[in-house]
Amino acid sequence: MAGCVSSSIDNKGYKPVTLSKSQLAQVQMGIGLHTGLPNLLLVHGVTAATSPEGHLTACGITTLDEAGESGSYFIGLFSGERFNVVSIADDWSSQNGIRTMCEQRGMKVGARGGDASDARSAEVTKHLEQYKELDRRCRGADGANSDAVCVQRNHVAEELEGLGWCLGKVWQASYQQKWHMCGPDSNRPSTLR
Repeated sequence: MAGCVSSSIDNKGYKPVTLSKSQLAQVQMGIGLHTGLPNLLLVHGVTAATSPEGHLTACGITTLDEAGESGSYFIGLFSGERFNVVSIADDWSSQNGIRTMCEQRGMKVGARGGDASDARSAEVTKHLEQYKELDRRCRGADGANSDAVCVQRNHVAEELEGLGWCLGKVWQASYQQKWHMCGPDSNRPSTLR
């Protein structure tokens, strides 16, 4: 019976990777866009690996539970600056299927991986604070209305857009617009100028 049972899963040349905070934020954004619940679901235990061809895959758990101990497994691929969800488990059978796909790539779902929700929060919070201050100065609230400050503000807005955040909905008046995770009817800062 030699060869019938493997003692370990062949990871097919995948190499483990530690994701940056920006990449973890992209995972959170990708889960939000895929599910339509951008500000509700939390993403925990994110592990990643790169294929021999250089493709970056990530696995983890998405949940409503703050502790992150239960939830649905997911797997997805990075494409440029975007994380695209391949699958999110919706039952026991698909949980096992995703776990197997992740293990074949050398990743263990729920292992001590990155917490995308925290990474998104830290990165986005920093940018939102910068935007608020620069916007106040750009509008001349303290008499500092200058083109350079407005250019800086627009740059921060585009960085927020890169993290999946948009300013208002297309149908809203400017006084109603607030920063939120982008959806289909969101204003994209790069198209507002």
